[in-house]
Amino acid sequence: MTVHALVVGAGDFPTRVPTEEEEAAGVLPLEPLPSVAGAVRDVAHALLRAGIDVTEPVLDPTPAEFRVAWETARERAGQDPLVVHFSGHAQTVGPVLYLAMRNTTALPNGIRRTSVDTDQLLRDVEHEDGGPVLFLLDVCGGGTALTAQLTQRLLGVKSRDAWVIAACGAGEITYGARFSKAAATVIDRIARGTLDVPPDLEHVPVALLAEEIDKELQRVDTAADMPKQDVVCTRHDEAALPPAPFLRNPRHSGDAEEQFRAEAVASLRRYAERLDPRLDLHHFAARAAGTPDAEAFFFSGRRGQLERIEEWLGAPRPPRQRLLAVTGRPGAGKSALLGVTVCTVHPRLRPLRDRLGLRDFRPPPDPRLLAVHAHHLSTQDVVDSLHRQAQALRLPRQQSGRAQPRAGAPHAAFGELAAALGAVGDVTVVLDALDEADDPDGLLRQVLLPLTGMGGDPVPGCRVLLGTRLWPDSLPDLHAALAGHPERHLDLDAEQPASLAEHLGTYLGRLLDTDYSTDVTEMIACRLSGSAEHGAFLTAAVYGAHLRRLARAGTILTGAEIARELPCDLPGMLDLDLRTLTAELPWTDAVLAVLARAAGQGMPSGLLHEVALALRPEVRDGALPPRPRDTVEVLTGARFYLRTTHDPGADPAVDDGKLYSFFHRAPAEHLAGRTDSRAVLDALLSAVPAERGVRDWSRADRYLRRHAADHAADVGPDRLDALLEDVSYLLHADPERLVRHLHRARGRRARTHADVYRQSTAHHPLRHITAVRRDLLSLDAAVWRDTALSEALASGPGPPPVSTRPVWAVSRTATTARLQTLGPHAGPVFEVLFARTPGDDGAEGTRSHGERVVLSTGDTHRTRLSDPLGGTVLRTLGGLSGPARTVAPARLADGRRVLLSGGEDGRLYVHDPRTGDLVRRQAAGVGPVRMLVTVSLPEGGTRAVAAGQGHRAVLWNPDGGTPTRLASSMVLLSGLAAALLPDGTPVAVAVGEDRDARVWDVRTGQLLRTLGPHVDFVRAVATATLGDGTVVAVTGCYDGRVQVWNAADGRRLHSLTGHEDRVTRVAAGTAGDRRVAVSGDRAGRVLVWDLAEGRRLHELVSAGHGVITCLALGGDGERGRIVTGCADGRVAVWELGTGRPTHVFAAHPGGVHSVDVAPIDDRLVAVSGGADGHAVVWDVTDARPDAPETGREEVMEAVAVAVPGEGRALCVAGGGERGAEVRDLATGDQRHVLEDSGRRLLVRALATAELPDVGPVVVAGGRDGSLRMWELTRGGLVRGFPHCTGRVRTVAVGRAADGRQVLLAGGDMAVVTVWDLATGARLRTFTGHRGWVLAVALTDGGPAPGVAISGDRRGNLLVWDVSTGREMAAPARRGGRIESVATAVLPGERAVALSGGDGGEVRVWDLDRPEAAEPLTGLRRRVTALATARLPGGRVLAVGGGEDRRVVIWDLVTRQELAGPFHLPAAVSSIAACATGFVVAHEAGTARFTWCAELLAPLPG
Repeated sequence: MTVHALVVGAGDFPTRVPTEEEEAAGVLPLEPLPSVAGAVRDVAHALLRAGIDVTEPVLDPTPAEFRVAWETARERAGQDPLVVHFSGHAQTVGPVLYLAMRNTTALPNGIRRTSVDTDQLLRDVEHEDGGPVLFLLDVCGGGTALTAQLTQRLLGVKSRDAWVIAACGAGEITYGARFSKAAATVIDRIARGTLDVPPDLEHVPVALLAEEIDKELQRVDTAADMPKQDVVCTRHDEAALPPAPFLRNPRHSGDAEEQFRAEAVASLRRYAERLDPRLDLHHFAARAAGTPDAEAFFFSGRRGQLERIEEWLGAPRPPRQRLLAVTGRPGAGKSALLGVTVCTVHPRLRPLRDRLGLRDFRPPPDPRLLAVHAHHLSTQDVVDSLHRQAQALRLPRQQSGRAQPRAGAPHAAFGELAAALGAVGDVTVVLDALDEADDPDGLLRQVLLPLTGMGGDPVPGCRVLLGTRLWPDSLPDLHAALAGHPERHLDLDAEQPASLAEHLGTYLGRLLDTDYSTDVTEMIACRLSGSAEHGAFLTAAVYGAHLRRLARAGTILTGAEIARELPCDLPGMLDLDLRTLTAELPWTDAVLAVLARAAGQGMPSGLLHEVALALRPEVRDGALPPRPRDTVEVLTGARFYLRTTHDPGADPAVDDGKLYSFFHRAPAEHLAGRTDSRAVLDALLSAVPAERGVRDWSRADRYLRRHAADHAADVGPDRLDALLEDVSYLLHADPERLVRHLHRARGRRARTHADVYRQSTAHHPLRHITAVRRDLLSLDAAVWRDTALSEALASGPGPPPVSTRPVWAVSRTATTARLQTLGPHAGPVFEVLFARTPGDDGAEGTRSHGERVVLSTGDTHRTRLSDPLGGTVLRTLGGLSGPARTVAPARLADGRRVLLSGGEDGRLYVHDPRTGDLVRRQAAGVGPVRMLVTVSLPEGGTRAVAAGQGHRAVLWNPDGGTPTRLASSMVLLSGLAAALLPDGTPVAVAVGEDRDARVWDVRTGQLLRTLGPHVDFVRAVATATLGDGTVVAVTGCYDGRVQVWNAADGRRLHSLTGHEDRVTRVAAGTAGDRRVAVSGDRAGRVLVWDLAEGRRLHELVSAGHGVITCLALGGDGERGRIVTGCADGRVAVWELGTGRPTHVFAAHPGGVHSVDVAPIDDRLVAVSGGADGHAVVWDVTDARPDAPETGREEVMEAVAVAVPGEGRALCVAGGGERGAEVRDLATGDQRHVLEDSGRRLLVRALATAELPDVGPVVVAGGRDGSLRMWELTRGGLVRGFPHCTGRVRTVAVGRAADGRQVLLAGGDMAVVTVWDLATGARLRTFTGHRGWVLAVALTDGGPAPGVAISGDRRGNLLVWDVSTGREMAAPARRGGRIESVATAVLPGERAVALSGGDGGEVRVWDLDRPEAAEPLTGLRRRVTALATARLPGGRVLAVGGGEDRRVVIWDLVTRQELAGPFHLPAAVSSIAACATGFVVAHEAGTARFTWCAELLAPLPG
């Protein structure tokens, strides 16, 4: 027999005003019922789950369409039962109920004609051939339909084929489709077997169904503080007849034993319903019982753990004993232990204590024990539950005069909870499944830890017992609370396999009873106890339930059959469990198959649902496709295999912020093959909102913005390229995930976008803000001259527009070779190197390429291992007590790869590179360790030699032992190297402030020989093995010589000359079949030597970039490269074989400290680290032809704009030593470079003017005190001004009151000198300052021309007359130094001055009233640049910037910031503005911006 269903909803009535006829009749049109459509779909899904054949719901039919659907359903059902559900409006005419359909009128004379007569439906059932029908009527006055049935009964009709359950009685109202929702809930409970129906009944009685719907409505109404409506139904008067066969009872059984079991389960459920539902008694009882329904209790074993809990419960409550965390892998038995504790100790659960029957666990009942199952509960839910339980525990006298808490009452605050708990006394809180709460971190931080006295003690004496899965990267506050406190931690994963097997065997023996012998249960227990990837107890429970089901069906497996099918890994267990899960929820397989493809911390349920539907079109397009709640139910059912993470970026108004993933990679990999990665990607991308075929990533799900690139990379480079070419995605993608894939770009457009992204956005400290990414990408698109990208960023959806946009830009750091910028460390990076980590899988979703990782040492307590191509920090080395200055890879005697490091704390460390764990540490005895070398022994193992800053060096065996002091008379050690001599002797070579190098045997610590003498001190050393096996030491000396020595006998082989300054670094390697050395000196010269022949091979062209601080060799033959790092921050690369330069990078402001180079996949990759705290990874294989213009390699410290009366506007930028560059302001094309016969310019400040007969000119002030002027048309030097001010820090050009053009220059001499610009004559000196003059400006026109404003280091702002040198005013201010000033003339000829200083201070001073100032907001750190401009439309604007890497634009009339700031990659050095835009010089380059069209438009009025 098949039960059929017809589900109908009619709620889409138009909103309209009454017609004249309706007003005359006194009726209103039927109102829309928006809740109907969703509610009837819920009913249909519930009926489907209950095993009923349901068609797609019929929505908003006409009466004729309803009649067709009704007759079709009756015909389809035949003699089988039929359930008809209707939700909508109904109207009563006399004793007849009419169901309103589409186009139904409310006019009395039209109701019969436009509606459906329920009496007719009942007559159809009672008088026509067919099976019984149950009507579920969610309409006002639904009880009217019972009138006809009552009449039939009074007339003596005995048979009953039509049954009615109505939302309310005749004349009563219902609303909100609440009856439909309640009916769906109850039918769903029936389908899941959680509704208590007597097991001897095959079907659910109609009256019981109506009663349960009525109870559910009462619960919902009470919670919502709404009046209750009463459900009515057809009565079944014949006691002897069985219930009508509409809904099958899943608990039905003819077996007396099964009926008894079902009654036991029902009694437990009824008892649990009387308690707080968030206590979730069924959860604790089922976990204690070891069966899903807790029909019998099989818990056993765990004696040691129970003893520990019993001791904790009975112990006094000192602060350290108030927290006990039970942790373990999924299925380890955490919930079982907490369940046993709750069932044993909770005073209201005494019957369960007796059923447990644990003789070895008998703690006294505790009336102050509170318990909560945190699964899917919010922090507020937990607080409310504990508060209600505490209120219930309070004594009657404490509660007098106070109302008891009720459903729907306001939420309790934590303070109220603390007060309630304090009133109860010493309470014990048990909370299970912390990791499954909505926000585990918040719940722990805001509630649980404070209750234990951590971070305050609001409830003295309260203690907390919690259970959770504790992942290494989760719940950091719990990790911190447990660290160093073993008394707070009960780790179930630490149990020994033998003990675990014993406990499992006892449990399985009780669970399987007489069906299986002890030998079989012990075999199962033994095999399950050996698994390290899943919890043995849950595996035993799942498999035991499987064997019990088979036994009830009459099948008993043999021991051999069990041994073959027993799942001993997670995939096998999942396959077994999926049989049950999929039988209950067919949607399970589709959901988990998609979840197996989830990236990162997991996928939200809503998106997971969309993707699963997209991959199953036959289900999606079916009559009743699964709903989001069905997907959530699947995830709940499979939660053992899953990990739930709270998304901190979630919007509570949109979703619950939960991310789902498999907790172990094995089941994910097992199920991933059931879906195609390309299809999954297509489904994900289809979820991105789009307009006219263009995706709008600003509205995409957070998971898609984070992980679309992960999925695209799994499919292939073409799909990743397509994603990178999507500008909206580039802007809105999560930068942390996107940068991992930029190196995979292949297409030209994709590679350009990747280059642009890596330039600044990937590592900017504010990269997580969309507006910042938009600004940086726009700026770097201008660097690459990518107008298409710039326009797409400006026009696409995203953050609010700014008042300016870049036109062109030049960056000295721009390069296509940058792969990743790692870090930052909190301080300088001391050393970088490539290392191998065997078997390393990297962080989630990332493998370290070719097992290569980058090690970077620097900031306090951190040495990092990073993926060189993906940029991910894989791990940090733990246990360091200070910065590590040097690191080296090594092998221990047992073959394990380790990392050795030496720190500022004077200790030597050994770490496991796969985990980052500390293996051992040892005091070195040499002070801060600055140098460390290792040498592998032929017999296995490693010896290390470490040295400090003085003369001491030690020999150390990292396998253990105390370092041994090496004899050394050197005043200062400066270099170490190691080698293995031809006879197998491992040696170390040390050099320093001595004329000899020392060679030690590192096995014995014996000094073997000295290498020397040298003419001067030795600075650097390297070792190499020549083609004939000779081991040589290469030393670099203060006298510029490079010496080559036979390390075995001490003979000098070669003395190489060519350097003219101290040699600072040497390195050795191979170039084809040659053994070569490379040496660098203090003058920046780099030479390559043939070690066998003792001759110079190359002098590297275009070296000379400053002191060579580090160098490295990598690759071989044509792929070989030399990489050098310089004190001025540049990294240079040359071909090793030819000496041809390939790259120069402006890498690290402040200097490069370390470089390394190695092949990775098909690339040759270098890494550099420096004073800026970053490590940068470079692709040095070949220079790409599409590299952007970098301009000058030095930092541009000053910028100026020249707008002549005739000719093109120009921009001048200068800084460093090598001159200033002149560019076309409109296009950015370079016109020429300003020079002075090869002299260093050292430009610090610039100002422009236009001189008669000369044209536009620029004046440059230098750090050496120089002042020079060039004409800009051809770039010729006009004149130099005599030195007089020491270092020049600021210059300004303008007109004095008499019209003469003057030049003002200020600097370190605390004076401002005034010059005649045309003649070069010095006019006067202003001496009012008492510190360095940092900024000066001159009024341009207005009522007070020729007024100067200057600011100094001490914070003085002075106003003075340039014609007389007389001080006019000293505006009062508080604060530090003044770094920038500017002037402007506002409408009405009002002259104002601006000043910028520390802390983002920008003030506007009215020169007529200099005592008053108004602040301008928008900057936060030191303001280093200000400029003003009058626009063609009449606006007067100011532009400011400084150390916080942004420029802000203000309207000087309104004093308001315009739109938002524009963010830059580096601190601002200088700004120059004009009517068409402005130019910014920052530490990374120069950029020209244009005003937006709104600013250029004329002002209104």
